[in-house]
Order: sequence, then C-alpha cells, then structure tokens
Amino acid sequence: MESYEVRRKLLSLGPSYEITRPGEEALLLTVKGTMTSMKLTLRTGADGPELAQLDPNWLGTTYEMKAPNGEKVATLTFPMLALKQSFELVLGSRTLKADGGFLATSFRCVEADGQVAFTVSWQVGWTDQFLVEVQDGFPRDVAVLATIAIQKKFYENA
Repeated sequence: MESYEVRRKLLSLGPSYEITRPGEEALLLTVKGTMTSMKLTLRTGADGPELAQLDPNWLGTTYEMKAPNGEKVATLTFPMLALKQSFELVLGSRTLKADGGFLATSFRCVEADGQVAFTVSWQVGWTDQFLVEVQDGFPRDVAVLATIAIQKKFYENA
C-alpha cells in the first residue's frame, strides 16, 4: 500500500494542489487549474510532464479523468441528491463504489468483490488536506484525482 498527502494551496490563482508522501516535503505531483476553466491538470513535480486531466461537468456531479492525449480513463459520478455522501468510479470495465457517510470525512472505495482499492481521509489543518492510501495495483493517479474531485464536491465551498 502506498500513502500520499493531498493539500490544497491557500494562495494561488486558480485551484492548485500539492501531492507528497506523508511527513515528507519532496513534491511528487501537482494538480493545477486556471481561473477561466474548470479542467485540472495532473503533473509530475511542480512543472513536469502532464500525466492526466480532470474534467468536471458544469454541476460538479461527474468528473472525467483523461490521459494527456484526451482519451477517457475513468469517470467518477456523485449522486445529485443523497443523504450519505458517496460516489461511483468506472475504471475500464470495473465499477467501484465509495461511501463517505453523512459528514464525508473518510471514503473507502471498494471493488465489486469488496476489496478496498483506496481510501481518502480528511485531515484537520489550515487548508484542505487529505491522506490517500492506495492498494498495490490500483492506479495512483486515479486515486489522487478522485481525492481532488471529493475536495471540490464536499469541501471547496464549505
């Protein structure tokens, strides 16, 4: 299992996130957007090559994860109305489901057979910060982009 911390930067023009290993300062990945577009771009390091894109619909209920060439890799969908916070992630032929409870402080994304693929846990801090634990064999970038979608859906305007 691999662990990552995803932190939203406080002072930036447009949405900006930094991804590190827990307790380390070395920047592994960044996710950045612009003030004029809802699309976000995942990059290696601060300004490295593009790895993926996160493209939400206007309502913020569906997020498409795309490869740099624009090919759709996965789709994350939040229900329009729900008592408990949840989402469904379609990755190729696999459909995973996640439940965040009433407060959306922790999500477990599980495969159809019940195996946990990754977890996302909100951490107390000056800015939105999440601990992401990804099981071996699950795409790290998909778990990181799912965390960004969770932040935008449940925490951005809270």
